[in-house]
Amino acid sequence: MNQLIAAVLVLMLGAALCLLPVSNTVRAGCGLASQGLATALVWLAVAPVLLGAPELFIEMPWGYPMGSLRFRLDALGAFFLSWSLPMTLLGAVYAMGYLRKYFDGPRHVGVHFALLNMISLSFILVYTGEHAVTFLLGWEVAALSAWLLAHWLDKDFLSVYLATSPGGLDAMTIIAVDTHADVGLVLAMQTLRLFAVIVSGAFFARLIIRWSR
Repeated sequence: MNQLIAAVLVLMLGAALCLLPVSNTVRAGCGLASQGLATALVWLAVAPVLLGAPELFIEMPWGYPMGSLRFRLDALGAFFLSWSLPMTLLGAVYAMGYLRKYFDGPRHVGVHFALLNMISLSFILVYTGEHAVTFLLGWEVAALSAWLLAHWLDKDFLSVYLATSPGGLDAMTIIAVDTHADVGLVLAMQTLRLFAVIVSGAFFARLIIRWSR
């Protein structure tokens, strides 16, 4: 479990470095390096569990009313972490090429790489959270990612939060209409998420069933 804790610290440090008043090249390098190191640390933790090693568990004392923060890495969580962080790392690599034209300009591209770090951090917290408090902690990190995305896209926070929340296409669209958010953005991203689940859901379900036997 020490590797996962180290990965969390690396991602948080990398996100902070991406927001420093330095050149865009340095910001992008910090983001990519922290993503790569965190992915390697996560794989060091999840590989033994995927190969049949016992589950990993850690309990951290916390004040009232939480009592303690508990995290557990079982085979299912290890499976999702094994590809979620590498996918985010690939997104950071793609961003290096896509945003290169902005490196010498005034645009703050470090926000984008900090966003990717926060997404990876939320993956770790959500997939290993043992109870509702730790799960909600990861959820709020995802909300922070939405705030960074809103800043990067120059959109209002509510529109981006509704667009990235896994609340369902119909519910998010109704809320967007009622709150006068950007309905087009919410519809586009929620529809994309829906099709992604339809395309990949059956494959991953069969894979999980096969591994559980």
